[in-house]
Amino acid sequence: MSQLRNTKIRVGHLLDMNGFESEMKAKNETRARYKVLYRDGRRESTQLADRLWGCVENDVPCHSVACKSCCREFRLALVEELVTFISDLPKGVEYYMVTVALYDQVTDRCLDVNTQKIKDRYRKMISRAGIQWPVFGVVEMDYCPERELWEPHIHMLVANTNDGTFETLLDRLKRSQQKAEGRPNARKHTINSREVIDPKEAISYVFKFMWQLLPLNKGWKKGRLPQLQNSNHLLYQDKLSFSKLMLLHKARIEGGRLKIKCP
Repeated sequence: MSQLRNTKIRVGHLLDMNGFESEMKAKNETRARYKVLYRDGRRESTQLADRLWGCVENDVPCHSVACKSCCREFRLALVEELVTFISDLPKGVEYYMVTVALYDQVTDRCLDVNTQKIKDRYRKMISRAGIQWPVFGVVEMDYCPERELWEPHIHMLVANTNDGTFETLLDRLKRSQQKAEGRPNARKHTINSREVIDPKEAISYVFKFMWQLLPLNKGWKKGRLPQLQNSNHLLYQDKLSFSKLMLLHKARIEGGRLKIKCP
């Protein structure tokens, strides 16, 4: 699986962020996932469980998206790379966080979601809008217990250069959602955008690689998935890589490093 460069990174300020997990918290989450997979009982589940256990207990990195510890290491490097990039932009370039709900991709099986097809579709949309600065995004999924459905969405960091291309992209995104808004599984406010004020917080949020429970009932909180959905999503994540979940425009992961192409 793809990893960012394996060098010493300056992460002290990242670890002080609200919401960025400690090494121990990541290991405890991986242990919890180990238990979920073993309770599942399927052969592929127990095999993945053994790999997660070896990662946190025997220091044998598994490099799986399903492993919170390996995910943390990947995120630390990625966030550091992008914070450095976004904090040193020329005047007139401001990044926005854009979230797009993909209600035409809603499904009762997370395995049915084709992340590559989704990324190809939105990369074309970004390119046709004329976006010249790099776009950094990720495909995520939440599970709605009332509907018993997986709801895919994309988080993206997009540059607004005040040349009209950002507005063109938002318009294209909104028009692409018009068909989905009439679907019975759609919710309101399918597109949201806001300026990135704190790069560390925004980038860490976008690239959390965490699929979770998202109920309709406002009295419920986001949280851990039910047993079956939890084990299924961990198995699916293990078949993917971090790079396969990432939506990149004018950027790529090559040779273990994030390569960014600026105009």
